[in-house]
Amino acid sequence: MIKTRLIASLAALVAASAVAGPAIEDPACTVPFTGELSVGYETNYIFRGVNLGEDSPWASIGLNLPLNEKLSLDVGTWYINSTNNPDNFDELDTYAFLNFSVLGLDASFGGTWYQFPEPGGNTGELSLGLSKDLKIFELGGFTAFDMGDVGGWYFETRALRTLALTDCLDLNLGSGISFTQDYSFRTPYLGADGWNHAYVRLGLGWHMTESATLNTYIGGNFALNALETIDDANRLHGGASVSVAF
Repeated sequence: MIKTRLIASLAALVAASAVAGPAIEDPACTVPFTGELSVGYETNYIFRGVNLGEDSPWASIGLNLPLNEKLSLDVGTWYINSTNNPDNFDELDTYAFLNFSVLGLDASFGGTWYQFPEPGGNTGELSLGLSKDLKIFELGGFTAFDMGDVGGWYFETRALRTLALTDCLDLNLGSGISFTQDYSFRTPYLGADGWNHAYVRLGLGWHMTESATLNTYIGGNFALNALETIDDANRLHGGASVSVAF
């Protein structure tokens, strides 16, 4: 009798486990943001048409924090050290931008704080960027206003195109043109008004893994009216970087 009851109890347990299904696992740990860590090298650090130094390694980290279905926040920092420069130039940027959509355009509004540890000094700016994916290419532009001693406005418009060559190789094409109004970033020859510079850029992106990408590029920088007195403003330059998304 006891044996019969034991067998019946075991059978009931087996049946109950079959009906209950698999054990519930703890949910995977998630974080409320995504990010990217990058390191790279530039033959020339060209900032808005001006060559600020040569042989320039750099590093950056950026985070994207979704705020709701329509808003997200980008925050990060970027450092570059131009090792071949009479002023021992280096730069540390810290930024925060709010991303949103307006009138069918992708928009970004925020600010950047520029620090120059070795030459000394700092400045900040507010900027607004707009872009639209036209399928054939992406058209965009931005305007920036300096809030420090630099002063003035900087305007730039650009076109970008990415072509998938293979599952892991992309060809990136870009060009742009800029205009300034009483803009003098650290150097007096940037204070002139007018067309500032134009540029073209050809890049290759290799997606080494799902999260790691190697980017290389070659570009041309061409001085226009506001920068035409600078001897080395027209130049060919290039660089490479590795980025890891997380």
